[in-house]
Amino acid sequence: MENILEYNKWEDKLWALYDSIFKDASYKITDGVIFPDKYASTPFKVMIMNREAYDEDHSSYSLNQDGIAKEIGEGIIPFKKQKTLRCRLRQYLSLIHLLSKKGFNEVSEKEVIDFVNQSDNDDLVYYLSDAAYINIKKSDGKKRSVRSDLKEYAKKGIEVLKEQIRFCNPSVILGGDVCYNIIDNLFDWGEELYGGDGYNPVKIYELVIDGKSYPFIDMFHPSRTQNYKDGDEKESMSMYFLELFKAMISVEKTRPGYWSSHMNNKCFETSALK
Repeated sequence: MENILEYNKWEDKLWALYDSIFKDASYKITDGVIFPDKYASTPFKVMIMNREAYDEDHSSYSLNQDGIAKEIGEGIIPFKKQKTLRCRLRQYLSLIHLLSKKGFNEVSEKEVIDFVNQSDNDDLVYYLSDAAYINIKKSDGKKRSVRSDLKEYAKKGIEVLKEQIRFCNPSVILGGDVCYNIIDNLFDWGEELYGGDGYNPVKIYELVIDGKSYPFIDMFHPSRTQNYKDGDEKESMSMYFLELFKAMISVEKTRPGYWSSHMNNKCFETSALK
């Protein structure tokens, strides 16, 4: 209960800040932690950062404890109308759940494939309940994202994004194609952990706020349906979770204990809001 109260007090301040910045928004889709108590107690905290939320009727709604949490409580599957998004999130979150349970060691590719492929909508609900879900653009979303528009919006609302990361203190941020030419020049960045120069279907960086580093995984957007390149081969997005697996395991092999050092993060304590 204490976590919920702290989160609610902070959230009131956050959206007051947001409204002061985006005074002319025609509609707003709030986001954040879905179940504050579950997020606070989960050892490996995942924050999903996607591009923008869109409503064809331009109606305001919520993707946090006032929205997704209520849907889950009513037995409604989150993102019910967004099959691809729902499927990919289930894959990524189930993979991370498996890796964190195994300490990011001694997990075979076959074990990963079997575990991810046998997960279902109930598993999505379970894993998503422990996560935070935010968008770069939280109001006046468009059906098709435009990078220049998202970048302009992100620049204007950068303090809101920083505050969400700072207060939630995630173990990892899964960025859904939000880095290149959107937020890449708006945050400070530390070490590049995986991916190197040039093309790679997954890259891992450290995003830095107030001198603190947060692991940031630069991935394709979970709604993507086209194939992707793996070297000279084209692969189906249905198996893209294996790229995430390879990336996270590579980081662990080159930096033993890296991911475990980001487990059991304390959250809902650090804020720049007054």
